[in-house]
Formats: sequence, C-alpha cells, structure tokens
Amino acid sequence: MLEHLAKAYLVGFHPTLVLEKNFDFPTLLRLAGQGQRVKPGHILKTIGLRVALERIGEMEAGGTPGAGKKGPSRSANPRHRGSRSAGCVARVPVSAAHRG
Repeated sequence: MLEHLAKAYLVGFHPTLVLEKNFDFPTLLRLAGQGQRVKPGHILKTIGLRVALERIGEMEAGGTPGAGKKGPSRSANPRHRGSRSAGCVARVPVSAAHRG
C-alpha cells in the first residue's frame, strides 16, 4: 500500500517519474499518455517502493542527489537492531493521493 501511495505522489507531478532506470520504449509511451501506440498485452514496468521513496526524498531535498537514500539509523534504538521492519519512510502529504 505504501508503494502505491509513493507512486501516486510521483505520478501527481508527472507519470514518467515512475519509470525504471532501464525502461523500455513502450513503457515510456504509455506513461507519456500514448498508450494507444503500444501493442496490446505489453506489461508496464515501473519502479518499486525503495526507488520511489529515494526519488521523493531527492525531490523534497531540492534535487540533492542521493538525498532519499539516507534512512533512519537502526542502531540508535536497541529494540530495532537487526530488524528489517525499521526501513526508510517518506512523509507523503495526504493531498498527494488526490492529485489527478
């Protein structure tokens, strides 16, 4: 669910912001609003949660490269040492889900 919210936030700015780094041309066409030019059955390839959060972090930091890659330190809280659940979390405004 968080992945969908993060992607919705990015798509609110422009759909091509959810393109994978090594995207294929039909995916670019579809995200650019030219899906009618793509052969039926094409599978849309987009980024995952981690990359979406990295891109949001970089955008919110004024374009500072790598700004979204820095996550919270897990070693600061002994209850979270070795826990995989304490990952990177981005603050996405609630209004982002309502952008069209």
